[in-house]
Amino acid sequence: MNNNKKCSTQQNTQTTQGANQMSEIDDTEREEPKKSPEQKPSGVKACAVISQLNRTYLHAIIKAYEDHDLALLNALGISPPLADKLASAPFHIIERVGSFRAPIAGFVADSLVIERLLNHNLNHAENVKKADELLRYGANFDFTAKLTGLAYAEVTLRATVTGMAQPGSRPRTLTDEEWAAADAAWQATRKTPLIERWIDVAKLTGITIRRLHAAYRKYDYLIDIDVTE
Repeated sequence: MNNNKKCSTQQNTQTTQGANQMSEIDDTEREEPKKSPEQKPSGVKACAVISQLNRTYLHAIIKAYEDHDLALLNALGISPPLADKLASAPFHIIERVGSFRAPIAGFVADSLVIERLLNHNLNHAENVKKADELLRYGANFDFTAKLTGLAYAEVTLRATVTGMAQPGSRPRTLTDEEWAAADAAWQATRKTPLIERWIDVAKLTGITIRRLHAAYRKYDYLIDIDVTE
């Protein structure tokens, strides 16, 4: 009997010790989770770092150009004409070029990539200005999108920003006096680029671009003008 009690007591002691050890192990694992060597820091994306480096690089080019530091421009791999183009570009354009998610420079700058991105963003900014002016002189959204190459949704957004509503009713046909004035304005602006021509005719005649476009689409065979379908 005594032997059985001793064995039972020893087993209970071992069980209690084992439970305590398991509890200590669990507590240790909770307090100090295993760190994976491949675990990456959260909150910072690689593309954000690259964009920041790109912007810093572009602003370094502009600073070197403004300081007339040709040696630094050469070290950065940028020609003076491209540096001049960057320096004269608006700040928000430089920021957009810098937001490109791939590096635009390594040990040697990729001038072709920088110039392509810069030209694209400058052209887009110019088209946005033209879209705003077309809308101001009464062009509808679809015609504005076709002339400028902007997406219809972007034209709609520009109209919202500038407070221009989409014309709703069917445009009135031109009167004889309006037609004569529009005809004279078209002839006077024959050498003007297409978008500027529509705007100039609207300014000269006081007729909205929407009404002019509707009239000339209908009667374009009567006069030698360029009309975008």
